[in-house]
Amino acid sequence: MTGSWISIAIEVVVAVLLSITIGYCVLLNTRLKRLRADETQLRATIGELVRVTEVAERAIGGLREAATECDRTLAKRVREAEYFSVEIAREIGEGSQVLERIMQITRTARATAAAEPAPTSGGAALPEAQAPDVAPPSAADAAAARPRMSELKAKFAQSAERLASLRRDMDGRAA
Repeated sequence: MTGSWISIAIEVVVAVLLSITIGYCVLLNTRLKRLRADETQLRATIGELVRVTEVAERAIGGLREAATECDRTLAKRVREAEYFSVEIAREIGEGSQVLERIMQITRTARATAAAEPAPTSGGAALPEAQAPDVAPPSAADAAAARPRMSELKAKFAQSAERLASLRRDMDGRAA
């Protein structure tokens, strides 16, 4: 009888172990199904990432082209601005020279007018062809011209400083 109890005990232990194995197999099967479902989702996610990456690469290419075009346009505008700044500086210089000449002519005319004797009423007057077209400037006109000249010089200095500032800005952007 002892032999039969041992064999029954062994068979019960084998039955319990088989039950545990079957339960573990069911649990393992459930986990494998979830893993396969996750694999499908992972493949879909990877496919979507690939598509999004391709779209991003195309967008980056478009941005590069736009940046290149902007750089070309900016360089063109900088060249134009430099050309115009040189032209403006040249014209301001020429204007200053003309203004200086006018001031010299005015000074000379005043000095000449002051040095000439005033015509007397009994004396011979200048013929019509030699009469001056413009009355000589008065002292008030001369006094008013000096502040205008200094204003023009100040404006010229401001313009020159603005041009220099623009050049520095453009050089900084180009670098």
